[in-house]
Amino acid sequence: MAIGGALLSPDAYLGVNLPMRFAVPDFANWLGRDELGRDTLSRLLAGATYTLGQTLATAAFALATGLMVRLLTRRFERVVIVLARALFVAPKFLLGRSPVGHIMLAALGAASLLPGFLAVIAGIAWLGPGHGRSIVGFGMMFSVAVAYLRVTAPPSLARLGLLLLGWLIVPVSALDAIGLGLEPPRPSWGIMAGGLHGAPSLSVVLAGACIVLVAAAAIMAADALQSDPATK
Repeated sequence: MAIGGALLSPDAYLGVNLPMRFAVPDFANWLGRDELGRDTLSRLLAGATYTLGQTLATAAFALATGLMVRLLTRRFERVVIVLARALFVAPKFLLGRSPVGHIMLAALGAASLLPGFLAVIAGIAWLGPGHGRSIVGFGMMFSVAVAYLRVTAPPSLARLGLLLLGWLIVPVSALDAIGLGLEPPRPSWGIMAGGLHGAPSLSVVLAGACIVLVAAAAIMAADALQSDPATK
């Protein structure tokens, strides 16, 4: 879905049809249309390409930079710990084992993103919105968490990559939703989730559900790796 979504005809997910705004699902448009009359299913498929691509690029940047920071700061581990605690409420919890089925634990994990998220927003608001700035901003933020975890309790790289994917898709999408990340007319799940404009829309709910499901699936897969003796 993520690879082929944006290969759809641009008219399918960019075409505006105001007379058909908020049209209910039918055989031609399985998930109906949004507030501008655009096909919701086509936008979800295309949004997968942008959202997952942006999240994977950010996770790769964070992982590579975090491992580099860890190598360069072996004698300054205290600096890494201080930075991690400044950017994250609970850095070890964020990238540690976190049963996403427990609503309270999931909420605490999301809340632990807040300090770093606000710092990234401030930086991007000052420099100006942009796809690349989002990748670098959140990549640098999570690279500190990666370096911190490599200092305190090193996980496998496969598990660390899945955890990064799970936790990054939420702030990346939130940045898109408030207009500081990927810019329209290109669709992303974050842009769709932030496109309510005071009226109910199925696309808002579905985009939010996609973000939550991908985050939950990635974190549960990471937890499964931790439980697998072969990965320890």
